[in-house]
Amino acid sequence: MRLIRLRVAAPGFRTKSVVLVTTLLDPEAYPAEQLRELYGRRWQVELHFQQIKTHLAMDVLRCKSPELIEREVLMHQIAYNLVRSLMQRKRARAPCPAQPPELQGQRSTRCATGRC
Repeated sequence: MRLIRLRVAAPGFRTKSVVLVTTLLDPEAYPAEQLRELYGRRWQVELHFQQIKTHLAMDVLRCKSPELIEREVLMHQIAYNLVRSLMQRKRARAPCPAQPPELQGQRSTRCATGRC
């Protein structure tokens, strides 16, 4: 196992120390900085999954058969992408003060619905 210590900084949040544990042992083939970038991308994906589950009520799948579950997941993805697209368009026309570029959280939801 290989341990890589990272400092994670996000605007508006405290800087955190994170230990990334990996089986990618060769530091020349897998530099720590490259793994840090990949970890950051992966974390953004996890945040999007969390938003899909929380805000689109996908925490419980209602369908029973594999085919219908696949459709249900696809419909949630489509709905999520439509909402995010609306949020980005709204931001482009009338940006909210101090709105982060990720457009995440309740503030962006209010902006997307015109209650900025």
